Amino acid sequence: MFKGLVASGPSIYNPSPLSTPKAKEEISLTTRKNQPWLKPLTTLLDQVEQHQLRLKDILNDPIWHVELPSYLGKVSPLQVLNALVETGKGQEEWKAWEEEIEELRSEFKKIETKLSQRHTSSNSTHSTTTTTFNEPVEIEPTTRTSAESGGAPDVSVSLKTLRTNLLTLAVPDGVVSAANRQQLLEESSYDAARQLYIHEREQLAKVGKDKERGLQSNWLQGVMFEWTKALEAALNEQFYSGRSTTQANRSKKGKKVAAIRSDTTSFGGFSNTWNKDPDIDPFLKLVPTDKMALITIVELLRHCGNAGVAEGMKAARGILEVGRAIEHEYHAQVLQQSFPRKHFLQELEQIQTYGKLNSQGEVIEAQPTRAIEIFWRRELAKREKSGDTSWRPAWTRSIHAKVGSLLITTLMQVAQVERTAKHPITGKIVTEVQPAFSHSYQYVRGKRVGVIKVNPAIASRIDTDPLRITLHPRFLPMVVKPKPWLSYNSGAYLIHSTQMMRTKDSDEQVQYLKQASEADNLDDVFTGLDVLGSVSWVINRPIFDVVSAVWNTGEAMGDIPAAGTLSLPIDVEKPEGLETDLRALDTYRRRIKKVLQDRRAAHSNRCDINYKLEIARAFLGEKFYFPHNLDFRGRAYPIPPNLSHIGDDMCRGLLMFGEAKPLGERGLRWLKIHLANTFGYDKASFDEREAFAMEHLEQIYDSADRPLEGKRWWLNAEDRWQCLATCMELSKALRSKNPQEYDCALPIHQDGTCNGLQHYAALGGDLKGAEQVNLDGGDRPADVYSAVANVVNEIINRDAGDGLEQALILQGKVSRKVVKQTVMTTVYGVTFIGAKNQIERQLKDRGDISAEHLYACSVYLGKLVLSSISDVFKGATAIQEWLSRSARLISKSIPPGRLNAALQPDALPKRGRPSKALAAMQAAGMADPSRDVDMPSRIPKELMTSVVWTTPLGLPVVQPYRKDRKRQVTTALQSVFISDPAIPAEVDSRAQATAFPPNFIHSLDATHMMMTALASKDKIAFASVHDSYWTHACSVDEMSVMLREAFIELHSQDILGKLRQEFLERYKGHVIPVKRVPRGLRYAEPDHTGSIQIRSPENETEAEATSEPTDVITELEAEDGPATLPLFAQHDSIPISNTATATSTKNPLKTSSQTIPLLAVEDDADLDAPPTPEAVEAAEMWKVPTSRDANSKFVYVADVLPPVPEKGDFDLTKIRSSLYFFS
Repeated sequence: MFKGLVASGPSIYNPSPLSTPKAKEEISLTTRKNQPWLKPLTTLLDQVEQHQLRLKDILNDPIWHVELPSYLGKVSPLQVLNALVETGKGQEEWKAWEEEIEELRSEFKKIETKLSQRHTSSNSTHSTTTTTFNEPVEIEPTTRTSAESGGAPDVSVSLKTLRTNLLTLAVPDGVVSAANRQQLLEESSYDAARQLYIHEREQLAKVGKDKERGLQSNWLQGVMFEWTKALEAALNEQFYSGRSTTQANRSKKGKKVAAIRSDTTSFGGFSNTWNKDPDIDPFLKLVPTDKMALITIVELLRHCGNAGVAEGMKAARGILEVGRAIEHEYHAQVLQQSFPRKHFLQELEQIQTYGKLNSQGEVIEAQPTRAIEIFWRRELAKREKSGDTSWRPAWTRSIHAKVGSLLITTLMQVAQVERTAKHPITGKIVTEVQPAFSHSYQYVRGKRVGVIKVNPAIASRIDTDPLRITLHPRFLPMVVKPKPWLSYNSGAYLIHSTQMMRTKDSDEQVQYLKQASEADNLDDVFTGLDVLGSVSWVINRPIFDVVSAVWNTGEAMGDIPAAGTLSLPIDVEKPEGLETDLRALDTYRRRIKKVLQDRRAAHSNRCDINYKLEIARAFLGEKFYFPHNLDFRGRAYPIPPNLSHIGDDMCRGLLMFGEAKPLGERGLRWLKIHLANTFGYDKASFDEREAFAMEHLEQIYDSADRPLEGKRWWLNAEDRWQCLATCMELSKALRSKNPQEYDCALPIHQDGTCNGLQHYAALGGDLKGAEQVNLDGGDRPADVYSAVANVVNEIINRDAGDGLEQALILQGKVSRKVVKQTVMTTVYGVTFIGAKNQIERQLKDRGDISAEHLYACSVYLGKLVLSSISDVFKGATAIQEWLSRSARLISKSIPPGRLNAALQPDALPKRGRPSKALAAMQAAGMADPSRDVDMPSRIPKELMTSVVWTTPLGLPVVQPYRKDRKRQVTTALQSVFISDPAIPAEVDSRAQATAFPPNFIHSLDATHMMMTALASKDKIAFASVHDSYWTHACSVDEMSVMLREAFIELHSQDILGKLRQEFLERYKGHVIPVKRVPRGLRYAEPDHTGSIQIRSPENETEAEATSEPTDVITELEAEDGPATLPLFAQHDSIPISNTATATSTKNPLKTSSQTIPLLAVEDDADLDAPPTPEAVEAAEMWKVPTSRDANSKFVYVADVLPPVPEKGDFDLTKIRSSLYFFS
């Protein structure tokens, strides 16, 4: 295309409407001065032959389709076409293009008219006229029909409304650039949603206010519109009540305020009760009140029913979510204003992002073109950064809380709902106006939390009414390829700011990531994310139709729960002796609680499904893309949170690739194998799986032809909706004239065999472990879950012979399914309690173990499963212990620059009421406030070192686990305790140690996926769900080679050796406080002057010489407690008990000292009373370390960091011949 011309710059690439040679000579100096962009187009056409281009190349180049391209100055597309018309006449091939040019010019005239209307009415809604082409597909609704149409389907106006308000999706891709279409889609934001409210309200006005309006499918939209109007008026009364009308009209929102005041009534003096907070007053003026009103309502309804409490959400979460949404909308406004000034939209479309450098930063010689592409990415990042000069205030969590609380409080004051019911005595119809939202407190897991609840009339409609009004473009898939990642905070969406990493408010993670980005170390990661985001998707219409039909029936089917469960009467069997037996009463209460929990879960699930269906309905007939970013370990996730391929079975069944490809012979085989996999027949050989599909052709055809009316064989599948989608595709292929030529867009999966254990086996060269997870080839797939289950059953049978009660109960009941989840999650950080709970759920589902034996059997079986895994994967056990111990040493260390500060005594608590720990000491007679008390040691406060490592692709991973410093923020609704990431806090060494092994394996898992994505670029379509890799059926064999080669390349490196070396360099000079110095080690200690002295091994004392280096690790593990031992060692410290007390169901790994703070002196205790035994125990257990008794000797991390475990002899190249490595 124009790569050579672009390099020549604007001097060549500037067309002119006056482009003939004669016109060129007649251009006056005045015209040139007033229109400096004018250049003869003939200059460009002269270059056509030189660059081997044709006129067709010019017309098809995307650089012409940008509204305000940089190389064209401020030339519109219409002017470009005019220039082509003037210069094209007489040119070769002109006749073939003349009609098309004229047609395009006619369309551009329509477009420019609408563009001018949009630019001249910045504060008004977008034009609602539409063009006559590229209309969205109109489909039947997912809910009931409209009353207005007499039962006719109600056409979805969700995405259609966006299209009518925006020119983005109303014009062909070849006329307006894809980047501009997405830009305008993102600009729409809540404006389009507000327009949708108006549309729904107009429909309600036509229907009239029916007493039975609960039957209307758009009732919820109507009341939301009323809330929006009322909340907007209330906010305007609050924010502008103290200003004159003239001042208000001068403001950006003044005209809206004046208009609203003219037709609204008083709110009962509510605005006078609001005390302006100077901290948030400026933030409340950044976003127009109409948008803030809509955001508040949308965010609350979007999270209600799915936020940890029944029929509502935790108030703290709701407050913060609304505050964040206001911030995001403000940032979108800023970017929207600055976006047209950024001169590289067309460059983003042309960027090629498959560059790769070697470890020395040099271009790999085999593909020299990558150097240009990497340079181009970095150059664009610099241009974007330099062009963004807008100032943005800092939104802290405190600001989020206060802004969100004010908006929610105001909404609760004005939002009402009318409820109608029959009087139980008189039988008359009674109508009552009630608040739509309420705030209260309830106990959640023993803690008192604020809760926002929605009125039952609203809650019952959330899981049935269309939720298209809550669709915000910021959360949706993109209609164009995502913007390439240029830096750590620039990529994905065109306007909405997106971070490359989900950092969970960790400034430390952001700083490491920013440094790596600015050092150009993330090119491979950027490219991998671009590859994942460049895959196009479409909605699988046949599956959507079936899901919609099931939804409309209200019946439970295919993981879709039944509708209206919340309103059903509770019918629970009453046990005998209910009136007199307390145990029977407790059983009855538990049954009622279980029914209520199940109903609320079903309601929450329907709300979620409803939202996903609305997104799918909006994108029917549209090709779309999922932008991706990373979690802190490097695992890639689609940014849209609802409908994506990383979602549940229904989401995956609804999605297909945007491009279909012929199956071919091998693709047809893989399609059959995929059907067996989705059905759950995935433990057999490939030949047996293929035969399974052919043996069930009758059921497959029946499922495809009559999914709801037929035998419903697909409902017996493990992944039901994916199985049904495969049945439909396979049926179409086999019934086609030539099945091998059938164009199939269904994603085919290749899943790893317990992928975490695969990485452990490769890291340790473990021969036995490699066989269990299919690293080594075999005729049939190895099943690690069955292997562990077999070992467990052998032990159970042996213990049963010895008469052990739990073994006798479990004999013959431990199947593969019982142990699968525990084995699968072992390498990903499941604790013993988590493993016990997983097994308890599986045993409960079996239904053949009594409740009184369930706990003891779960504990017993959990111990056996973990010990069996340790036996089968000895290499994994050694590596996990090494990772955990290394992390513990690092997190207990102090940087050399902070050692002097650590040795300084800490300040005593402020005068006034003493802390509980100090009060307990005083009560026990161990501290006297009237005398000098040893100053507390600062060493615990200097333990600030988190575990950091770098993945083989250059991504820095920072573990974010610190002891939260929470502070109370008083808001209009309630007090909220929030953790402020800006406040320095000590690391949580226990969490750092226990989380490091699974996080490290996750980072390797993510690296393998990224390497496979890089290998697939420009070759095959590639998508992933962590350790499940997807591509077309015809590309499975090619992808299989890529993922195997990537795994071999990854583990051919000395990963653990490089990790240890990185630790030695990163934590050079770090020291660990200890009580005793192991023999033969240097150590540091302060002398009598306070100076740090380094002691050599020759100066060690006799007592010190009796210890070993491993004693440091033992000492640190003893400080943290048994919960931080390596997972495989935890089960040895857990007792088996049948006690069913409340404490027995909690974490038994906690020592008694962890509950001592509850026994400390209360605020109103008598400090002069004699000490109680509890106070003495509390003082002993929680004695504040002082400068006298604190550890004053320090050993170096480098001296005690254990060596890497020895590696086995497994040959990685065997993976190439392993058929079931991924299958």
